[in-house]
Amino acid sequence: EGSTTGAGNAIKAAGKDGIIGVGFDKSDAILGLIDDGYLLCTMAQNPDVMGSMGVEACVQALEGNSLGGEVKDTGVSVLKK
Repeated sequence: EGSTTGAGNAIKAAGKDGIIGVGFDKSDAILGLIDDGYLLCTMAQNPDVMGSMGVEACVQALEGNSLGGEVKDTGVSVLKK
């Protein structure tokens, strides 16, 4: 989050048009920089999906099932103006 906020604030401080900033994570500061036009968008994780899949994996493990070692993609949401 800090690097996205820093990039947006640097673009704002430079006072330059035509610089496109994008980032990763979600906070009020980042959403404000998007609303003000200093960042085009940000990518945010889906914590509800991450939590749900984590609980499902715990249940499977407690039941003695193998989790298989595969990586599961929980997706990302693109947040823009």
